Amino acid sequence: MLVSVFYPRIGAWSDPGSEIRRQLFSTYQQDSSCAEIAERAATLILAETYEEWQIVREWSSRCQSSDEIMLYRRALEVDGAADLPVDRALKTRIELSRRETKMPENLTQLLRAKAEVATPQTEDGKLIRAWLTGGYYAYSALLNSGTGGKLRKFEREDAIARADGLAYEMSLTGGSWLPSGELARLANQPSIGMLLSLSLMRISIGMKLDFRFGESPAPYSYYNPNTQSLQQTSRVNSLYMGAEIRYDFLRLSAFSFLVSVGLGYDNLTHYAATRYSGEKPAMSDSFSMALGLVVRYYFDDQRTVFTDLSCNRHFVSYDVAPGADSLSGNYTTVLFAVGMKLLTVD
Repeated sequence: MLVSVFYPRIGAWSDPGSEIRRQLFSTYQQDSSCAEIAERAATLILAETYEEWQIVREWSSRCQSSDEIMLYRRALEVDGAADLPVDRALKTRIELSRRETKMPENLTQLLRAKAEVATPQTEDGKLIRAWLTGGYYAYSALLNSGTGGKLRKFEREDAIARADGLAYEMSLTGGSWLPSGELARLANQPSIGMLLSLSLMRISIGMKLDFRFGESPAPYSYYNPNTQSLQQTSRVNSLYMGAEIRYDFLRLSAFSFLVSVGLGYDNLTHYAATRYSGEKPAMSDSFSMALGLVVRYYFDDQRTVFTDLSCNRHFVSYDVAPGADSLSGNYTTVLFAVGMKLLTVD
């Protein structure tokens, strides 16, 4: 009787693999996924009932290429290995953890325990250790606070790629309106405005508004339709409204150089009628075409906050009544802008 009891126990001790297999792959669990098997393996490892290498051997016999096995090996070799490289596949896996449901508790605990005792020698190893021990946001915080490593290089490349995706741009502008020819009688005036654009890759299409205001050095003559006579004013009140297309043709580090083409409407108001007065405004207007060059500086890798300096040459032809002072000529604007880009892809 003693022999019949004693020998089966010796047999179990001499072949722990069979017991491990029974607990990992029992008959009613034959269709278990590798995720479920990984959680059972983690439970056994944490319990320290069997040698860890024996559990891992049986676990990997069925799930050699599973994500969970790869994560377990990552926790042991945070600096990477020849068959476990720090590459874009790893970065994709880390990014996935930002949105996926949380892993089973025991597997998470096992990975954390293994990574905590690791001693990374590389920047990538430190990032991987932070991810396995603290999750995606611990990884992200360390990613943004340091330099070096392949993962940071990949992140910079992806940030630039995201910046070239579909985005909304908004900038506020200020500068000078510089007329030439007969139009120069109005003198240089301050200019403020805004530009709203939709950008994709290196091309942006937007709507530009530009207001110019002030007084000319000397009065000029204009035709007033209310009195049907020529009058004089020193008032300068101009508005440009048009579509603008920009192309980013050269990038040097944080700088970008763009060319622009604008088509729109230009207006000079000489006399503004008050509301309910029944009077008509006196103004000169023109079709406007603009060619420009823009130098832009970005403050971040994703190119979301920027400042730029633009120079635009506008070609106009203001109409004036017979006898009024000529306003023939064109003008240049030199504008400083601050703006931001709202990315549609995170």
